[in-house]
Amino acid sequence: IHNGWASELPCGRYELEDGVFVNVSEYATKSEGQFEAHRRYIDVQCILTGAEKIEVAPTDSLRITQDYDETADILFGDGQGETYILRAGQAIVLLPEEAHKPGLCLDAPAPVKKAVFKVPV
Repeated sequence: IHNGWASELPCGRYELEDGVFVNVSEYATKSEGQFEAHRRYIDVQCILTGAEKIEVAPTDSLRITQDYDETADILFGDGQGETYILRAGQAIVLLPEEAHKPGLCLDAPAPVKKAVFKVPV
């Protein structure tokens, strides 16, 4: 998916079929963040360019810092998780019971382009 047509997609939201959509974004990775979790969608996060760390933890293990917002389909929390490194061309599938802290830098902030597919549960 990297170095191909997907890495050339402009940032934005793209509607696909059967309620699936994809958000393409570019940003600088960061040293800290908080866990997020969703109830209505499975995330398929695909790195198009760059690399980032993502932490994953069971949603029910979090200390909730912001209650679930049904309109935005998101809740936020703190906790401990496993760390994964995603590089261009790699993806991770995150189920509703898997909270995630994406966009973390490897060593120093660096640019990333990512496509996040939102698949209805």
